[in-house]
Amino acid sequence: MKSKDPFMFHDEAHSMTLTLDLGSSHMDENRPIAEKEILAENLRLLYVALTRAKNRCYFIWGRFNKAETSAPAYLLHSPESWKERDIVDATAKKFAGLSDEDVLSDLRIAFDKAGGSIGLSDMPVEQGRAYSPLPVEEDIFSCRKFSGTIDRQWRISSFSSLVSGLRHSDELPDRDAIRLPDAYDQKDFQELDTEEPVLDIFSFPRGAKPGTFLHDVLEHLDFAEREPAVMKALVADKLREYKFESYWLDIICGTITTVLNAPLDPGSEDLKFSCLHNRDRLSELEFYFPLKSISPEKLERLFQANMGRQPGYGGSSSAHAADFRFPGGPPETIERLQFSPTRGFMKGFMDLVFQWRDRFYLVDWKSNFLGSRIEDYGQASLTLAMKKELYILQYYIYTLALDQYLRLRMPGYRYEKHFGGVYYIFLRGVDSEMGPDFGIYRDLPAPEWINELREALIEKQG
Repeated sequence: MKSKDPFMFHDEAHSMTLTLDLGSSHMDENRPIAEKEILAENLRLLYVALTRAKNRCYFIWGRFNKAETSAPAYLLHSPESWKERDIVDATAKKFAGLSDEDVLSDLRIAFDKAGGSIGLSDMPVEQGRAYSPLPVEEDIFSCRKFSGTIDRQWRISSFSSLVSGLRHSDELPDRDAIRLPDAYDQKDFQELDTEEPVLDIFSFPRGAKPGTFLHDVLEHLDFAEREPAVMKALVADKLREYKFESYWLDIICGTITTVLNAPLDPGSEDLKFSCLHNRDRLSELEFYFPLKSISPEKLERLFQANMGRQPGYGGSSSAHAADFRFPGGPPETIERLQFSPTRGFMKGFMDLVFQWRDRFYLVDWKSNFLGSRIEDYGQASLTLAMKKELYILQYYIYTLALDQYLRLRMPGYRYEKHFGGVYYIFLRGVDSEMGPDFGIYRDLPAPEWINELREALIEKQG
C-alpha cells in the first residue's frame, strides 16, 4: 500500500465503524490497521486455496520477490511478537532478513507440527512424467419419476373457501366486502351525489377497508371504559392509521357507543357490551378442527334433512324462527356452494367470544350497508342478508368450533347450559330509539343440530 493512497478500515476506537481515510491527520496511525485487515483477508483466501483440492495439493514456497507481506510469509515466518500493532511491517522486516536455510528451518517446524498430514521436500529439477488419470465411467443421470399420488382433497378449508368456490382461500379475520343491496334505489344515489351529503354512519365508506377499521377499533376498545375521551383517542388514532378524515370521529364514536349500550337480549336490559370487562372476552379467536370429507352435495343433504326444524331455542326471535329455512331459501344461495370435495382442517377467526353469567356467546361484527335508513336493518332485512351472504352457515361452523373448544377445555361443560347464543351485529343499523330488533341478529342453534354437525364435519382423532 502506497503511503498516500486512500484506504478503508474498521475503526477500533469507534465501534469498528467502516471508515474511508482519504488523507486525514491520522493516516499514518490508521494505515497499519487497514494493512492488517488486508492480511486477514489474504489468510482467508490462502485457507480456501489449500483446502479445496480433492486428492492432493502442492504448495511451492521460498524467498520469492515481493512475498514479504504475503499470507504465507506471515503464516510460516511470523515475527516473534505477533501482537505488534504494525504486524504487516514486522512480518516484512523478518522475512527480508531470512536466508534460504532460515526459510527451510521454519518449514521443518511446520512439518513437525503437522503430524504427518503434510510432506516436505525440495522442488525437483528433473522433468516429471505426464499424469494420465484413470478412465472414469461417466454416470448417466436421469430425472426420477414420481409414482406416488397427491391427495388433492386434503387442505385447510374455511368458510371463505366454501362460499367462494376457490380451491385455496386463506381465512383471515372476517372483514366485510362492499356490496350494494337490491333495495338500494336511485333516490339513495341522488342523496349521496348532493354537494353537501349528510354525514352519518350510513354515508361512512363501505368495503373491506372500512370494515377492517371498525373491527380494529372494536378489537382494541375497552367496552367497560366510562371515560369518553379514551374512546375518542382510540378512534382518532385508528382514523389516522386507516387514512380516514377526522370529521368521522364523532359519528364513529356515537355509533360504537350506541352498539355498546344496546340490550342484546330483548327480554333483559342487563346484557350489554358495555357491561363486559376485558377479562371476560376474547377477540379474533382463531380455531382449527379436523375436517371430514365434505362436498356441496353432502352439505346440501345435511341441511335438507333438517328443513323445517326450528333453528334455535330458548331465546331466538320468533321472526327468525318462523322465517328461517335452509337450504330451501333463494336458489342463488345454494348455487354458490361450488367448492371441490375437501377434507383436512377447518380454520377460522371469531370476531368476539365473551362470557356472561356462566354462558359463552359468539359475536360477529358486520359493517354491511343494507340501506340508508334504520328501517332497512329490521329483522326481515337482516335475515335476508344472513341468507344471501351465507352467514348462517358461517355461524354454524363457528358455533361448532367454539362448542368443541369448550368441550375440550372446560370441565363439566354442556352446550345446553353454557352456550348462550350467536349475535351478528350490523353496526350501521343499531339504534337506541328503534329498539333491540334493529341491527342485531340473534340465534341459539339447537344442541341436536350442533351434535349432528359435529358427527358430519369433525374427524375423530386417535
